[in-house]
Amino acid sequence: MKDVFERLLKHCVEVYSGRIGRKGMPYIVHPLALMSAVMPLPEIIVALTHDYGEFRDTGELAELGVPPAMLERIDRLAKHFPDDVPETDPRYCEYIWNLLGDPVCRRIKYYDLLTNDGFEDSPAADGRRRTGEYPRVMNLLGDGVLNGRLYFCSQSLYFDVFSNFYEEPLEIGGELWKSGEHYYQAAKFAEESVCADRQTFHEIRCASTPGEAKLLADTRLRAMSPPSPEDRLKVMETMLRVKFAPGTRMHRRLLQTGELNLIHLSQKDFFWGQNRAGEGQNHLGCLLMRLRGESQMIR
Repeated sequence: MKDVFERLLKHCVEVYSGRIGRKGMPYIVHPLALMSAVMPLPEIIVALTHDYGEFRDTGELAELGVPPAMLERIDRLAKHFPDDVPETDPRYCEYIWNLLGDPVCRRIKYYDLLTNDGFEDSPAADGRRRTGEYPRVMNLLGDGVLNGRLYFCSQSLYFDVFSNFYEEPLEIGGELWKSGEHYYQAAKFAEESVCADRQTFHEIRCASTPGEAKLLADTRLRAMSPPSPEDRLKVMETMLRVKFAPGTRMHRRLLQTGELNLIHLSQKDFFWGQNRAGEGQNHLGCLLMRLRGESQMIR
């Protein structure tokens, strides 16, 4: 592998020669800085060539002896959309999702952004400097790289899909639900529940937003005994198995998280969530990781 690296370094110095990066500095300064942030030689090779696919055919790297697994990572790290795309753009979103589950790509992308103070450089487009800032992406990648965690809530960038407040229709029990939260809250008043109430069940199901569904349920439950933790877990698992059923977009998103610890970030709900200090049972995150684990075993 050392001989591959030596050939590759010489090749890249020649290819990058004359290309300008950030603040008018030679572009080669950037990959060299990134290489110093990663340690194993295979990662150093990927770091050196992480932008290569944006302006040259990565097949050239194969001819220099770069193995297929590394080429796949190099291709995954290369962007194929305009330089000024913001982190909220669907194309950037998909790009990050495709990197997320691979620890090497995740680490290199994080240090790529970090070495540029939130900006991105690329030798593409005649050395034009990228103008978009990516602070939220840096934070979420940092959680994964430094702590092995993925925090999610209804307001999180990209990962709001794991929140029950994410509005995507679900069909459960022959009924169509606007969100997982609608189903979970209405189930507290289903016929088989100790708090059975047909009218409340219907009102929650028809609530305009997940927040309204939760408020209705909380208000009606004030004078009643809440469902047991076992019942709450059972209902939540039923909903999640539908929302993240194999073959769905949500299932693909779940698998894209790789081995990361999924944590429902909350400062109040310590049954379903957990704060950054580690306080809370994080049952929602644990259920999601159980479903992910089942699918990974099947694969």
